[in-house]
Amino acid sequence: MVHMDNTPFTVGTQMLTPSGMRQRYLLGRYNYYMYARNSSEFLASMQVSSTDVYRTMQSGYSELQGVLAGNTKAQDYLKLSQAQASSSMKKLPPFTIRRAQNISESLGQQAIVDGFVAKPIYDYIEGGHWNDGPAPYTCLVADNDHVKRNDDPQYYTDLEWIPPLVKDNYGIEFDLSSEVVQNMDYLNSTHYADAIFAIKFEGFNFKANWTEGQLDIVNTTNKDNLIYPYSNYDRELLISKLLEQPLYEIIDLAAGHKESNNETIPYYRLYSAHDTQIANILTQLMPDYNYTYIPFASNIYIEVHQDPRFDDPFDYQIRFVYNGKPMKIGACADFEGDLCPEKLFISELKKYIIVGDDKKLYDLCDNNVPPEQTFLTAW
Repeated sequence: MVHMDNTPFTVGTQMLTPSGMRQRYLLGRYNYYMYARNSSEFLASMQVSSTDVYRTMQSGYSELQGVLAGNTKAQDYLKLSQAQASSSMKKLPPFTIRRAQNISESLGQQAIVDGFVAKPIYDYIEGGHWNDGPAPYTCLVADNDHVKRNDDPQYYTDLEWIPPLVKDNYGIEFDLSSEVVQNMDYLNSTHYADAIFAIKFEGFNFKANWTEGQLDIVNTTNKDNLIYPYSNYDRELLISKLLEQPLYEIIDLAAGHKESNNETIPYYRLYSAHDTQIANILTQLMPDYNYTYIPFASNIYIEVHQDPRFDDPFDYQIRFVYNGKPMKIGACADFEGDLCPEKLFISELKKYIIVGDDKKLYDLCDNNVPPEQTFLTAW
């Protein structure tokens, strides 16, 4: 939660609310049941990396709590009516956190683990390629351009139609002066949109009367604010760098190796990052995919499967999943089911990002090669 005045949130600036921590804990429990229950390798070899921001580290530790909690009792199963309801596409009622207000006040700025932990979280990748990690600044060119564009109104002129439709309600919601409301441009409005998104999720009462159309505009504002700060070229570099190490590991694993860059390939690699990374992965790898916003605790999985139908033990298949929904990239859509052959998956990714060329990516991220000679994606 980004802190601002006149909001109902009492957690410290840039920290998770109790509901956010609960979401990530439940995601960790899901991951335990999906991947760890029948594997002794999971906990021993998993590696966790985070951006160097409190709330993403807090997210990572919350998820680890779910993974490491274990379970000694028999697994609970849903009743038939519960299973049918969960797949009916109807909205579930929002869950609540007991003593949420007290927890928020107690957490303050002390929510980050301090001391010995069962599984550490790094803000870099152990044994990774040069300057690896989930943070945008691991590719300097993309991050520097993002910083310049992020606060420059010229890149958002085609979105200036948005504030007049919602700024009066922002004024009521956050007790803004008439002058602030009158002069609100798109960039100013993005901070308030983010807060409205969080207030709605937490179930707090609004002060203003919001229509569904206005709340849709809030969602769109949040999405555009993740995408617009990156040029097409910057986004290509950003996602290439973000996925570099995992894709090296997939390629090496499919070639029959147990190591990548002289390090044992982990059974499970977790990045704890931001909606920025999620939105730009979707936009870069699936430019035709239409989404309205990035929900809290969103996740992308790249699963590596050994297909028992093939004799070759290294004939690997890939499943790409966004928020529980299997997605197909490019020609992978031609295959039935959720899986895509590893070689095809990698070749399709190469149409959108740089894969397997460490030197080239290093040069581009350090601005040693002119962008016009390297841009891959046609938009």
